[in-house]
Amino acid sequence: WLLARYIASPQWLKSTIVLAYAAVPMRLRVGPSWQHWCDLANLSQQDDAGQGQIFDTLVRHKLRQTLVCALNHVPVWQPHQALLQESDPYLLLRQLPLLGKDMIKRDLNAHLAQNRPARHRMKMFTGGSTSTPMQFYIEQGVTRVKEYAFIEEFHSRVGLGSEDVVLALRGRSVPGARDGTRFWMYEPIKRHLLFSSDHLEPQH
Repeated sequence: WLLARYIASPQWLKSTIVLAYAAVPMRLRVGPSWQHWCDLANLSQQDDAGQGQIFDTLVRHKLRQTLVCALNHVPVWQPHQALLQESDPYLLLRQLPLLGKDMIKRDLNAHLAQNRPARHRMKMFTGGSTSTPMQFYIEQGVTRVKEYAFIEEFHSRVGLGSEDVVLALRGRSVPGARDGTRFWMYEPIKRHLLFSSDHLEPQH
């Protein structure tokens, strides 16, 4: 609700809000584990062979943890528990069937881990750039901080500075696009120039 109100607010108000928001340390904005995930993201880009091996081992371990959780606690995957006998997580992953959006939409609860309390879930929706938005959940205090840390690392790797702007087609509703006055808006917190994904036709 707050995000929708912020996006729909006038540009001068968004710019005012970002001045206050920018003063808040990242660990308070996204969670206390911010530095931990930043360190891991940085480790993934180390040229040192030893550091790279550590990261590869960590990736394999995390994938294994994810698959164990899914096959033990997610109803739609529980029939495949016998695959846990495979020690290589990549080989295990290759043996699992692919899912389509329609399957998840038909029964979202069957695709949720039952060992995590429902109060930890935060409801989200895909941007809808394919015109079929999909509901899903992220874990509060966990998912976002991981994503932000790795995105920040990617930005630094490609040379994106603190004042640079990113062009974003994310399915956001652009207020001016409704009446055809303006098909874009600037979101100053993430420094995104948002274009209306509902108006990608040549005439626009």
